[in-house]
This record gives sequence, C-alpha cells and structure tokens, in this order.
Amino acid sequence: MIKYLFAAIILIHGLIHLMGFAKSVRPGSIQQISAYVSKPMGLLWLLTALLFLIVFILWIVKNNYWSWVCFAAIIASQILVFSVWKDAKAGTIANLILLMVALPAYGHMRFDKMVGKEQQAIMAQEAAASMKMVGEQDVKHLPPIVQAWLRKCGAVGKPRQTTVRLRQTGKMRLKPGSAWFDFSATQYFNTSDAAFVWNTQVQMPAGTYLIGRDKFEDGTGAMQIKLLSLVSMVDEANNPALNSGTAQRYLAEICWFPSAALEPYIRWQAIDSLQAKATLLVKDVQVEGVFSFTPEGDFARFETKRYFGSGENAVESPWIIEALGQKQYSGITIPHRNKVTWKLPEGDFTWLELEITDIEYNKAALYD
Repeated sequence: MIKYLFAAIILIHGLIHLMGFAKSVRPGSIQQISAYVSKPMGLLWLLTALLFLIVFILWIVKNNYWSWVCFAAIIASQILVFSVWKDAKAGTIANLILLMVALPAYGHMRFDKMVGKEQQAIMAQEAAASMKMVGEQDVKHLPPIVQAWLRKCGAVGKPRQTTVRLRQTGKMRLKPGSAWFDFSATQYFNTSDAAFVWNTQVQMPAGTYLIGRDKFEDGTGAMQIKLLSLVSMVDEANNPALNSGTAQRYLAEICWFPSAALEPYIRWQAIDSLQAKATLLVKDVQVEGVFSFTPEGDFARFETKRYFGSGENAVESPWIIEALGQKQYSGITIPHRNKVTWKLPEGDFTWLELEITDIEYNKAALYD
C-alpha cells in the first residue's frame, strides 16, 4: 500500500509540473500560476515532469537507480518552485517527502554495491576440490560421532561443498528484554578459504530499518550496521574480539555445509560419545567450540565463549546455537531452523531465531 501511495505522489507531483509548461505556451490558460513563465523555462517545467515520470517507472519496476534520477528531478523541481514561489511553494513539501525516501534508497544501493563486490570476491573462484567426492577414507580419522554426523547428513558420497549461498529469514532482538524484529538475509561462503559475507535488513518500528553486513575473510572480521542505510551505528574491522567472533561464527555455521569439517584448518578432538571439540586456525586467529549431536548423528548444538558487547565492556560469555529442525537440501540434511543464545550473568538472552529458506552448494554465482 505504501509503495503505491509513494508512486502516486511521484506521478501527481510530476504531472503538476506540466502546468508550468502549459503556462509558457498559453499564458492565460493556467490561473494557478500568476507569474510569467518564458518558453525556455516552460521547457524546463516539461523536462522536470518527464524526469518524474521516469522516476515513477523506475520505482514501479524496482530499478535501484530510481533514486539517482529522483535527485535530478527534485533539484530541477525546487529551482522551478523558487522561480514562482508565491504560487508553487507547496511543491517544496512534496520534494522533501521524495528526498526523505530517495536518500535512504541511495544509501541502500551504495551499501548493496559494496557488499556485492565483497560477495563476488569470495565466490570468484570455485575451487577444484568441489569436484572431489567425500569418501569413507576422508572421515575415518575423525571422532566417531563426527563420522556418524557426516554419514547421517549425507555428506559422505557427495561432492565437497566449497562454495555455499543461502537465504535466511527470522527474528532478532538487539538487547535483553527488547522487542523482536523481523529480518531477512543472504550469506555466501567459500570453504576453501574459510570466508563468508552475510548481509541483512531488519525491519524496525515506524517504517524504519537497519541494514548490516558481517564478514570474515583472510582471518579478519568486519561489521557494519546502518540505520535507514545512512546513519552508521557500527563500523568495526580487524580487532581481536571481532576477528575471533566472526571466526567462531564461521566454525558454528559449518553445520550447514558439513564437508567443511574435513578442511585442514579445522582439527577435531573427541569429548565423549556425543560431543567433539573443533579448533579452527586461520592466519593468526584460533578459536574453538564444542559440537553436540543426537544419538542418531544429527547436529544438535554448538557452544563456545564469544565476546558479548564492544570495546572495553566486551566480556567473554557462552554463545550457543541450537537446532530446532532438520531439512534436506541437495541430498544434505542440515539444521535449517536454529536459535542463538547468550548465557549472561543476568540470565539467558536468546537474541536470534532463524530459518534457512534456500541453500545451494558449489554454485559460485550470486543470487539475482
């Protein structure tokens, strides 16, 4: 509904500019504009109307470049408003409304362009290892429960998963006791290099939203969060807490692409019949976590200690991912529904519940 209301504002505002063109052609025809409009200025009124028509079309077809054209139309429109201020000053309100929507859209487009380049970078080379099949000889050195997991999920007998792309939906909370907000996300992994890029949009109250990007590549982490695509709330990169946190996230999420358990940067150690500790070493970053499985060999949970908070206030706290459901994609059974919980001194803080709605392996192209 809001989309069509905004489209109507664009179209009506654009059509109103035709009055200025008509005034230049037939000076006595438009009583709403008392000032004289020359023929050259009339052509500018016509051009501005056409620009708003282009904006309207680009908005309807969801072309990301609509905001660029909208900026040009707003500038031209406001120049014209000033030229006949007494009669057209109300047009400033329409231009401000358009600007309030176009600015976040422009910021979102720039953010998506940056993230897209990062995604393409980690997916650019699909490793030859993706052609190799996982065989029994590849898993026999692992703890028995990890072997059982790889057999049960279907990884044994399938190609190694060297690139992964997936889509998620779910809900998250920003702090203990706060409201839940819906989010959607896409994520890309390169398991040969232990890298990922995750980007999300979180719906906030009153039509506002957050966009965010989490990245782990070459042993370093990076995180950006922006309000309405414009106001930076978090912009961190390559600090010890963030590097270890994003590495721990990557380690936990191999439950969605199980053959990564065989990569040389992960070492396994049996704890008991249902648990095994995994240690990930990439560059100078080393992290570990405990994987727990059901007696049948399904992934059940992952637990590690991860920094909660930021800066000097960050403290290591237990961080747990739990499986809420299993589903098969391309012959591989994964925990497609999960929840993520911090165990804090004041109590458990479940901040994320997600569902994987699509996942594809060894397909290096980005989603459309």
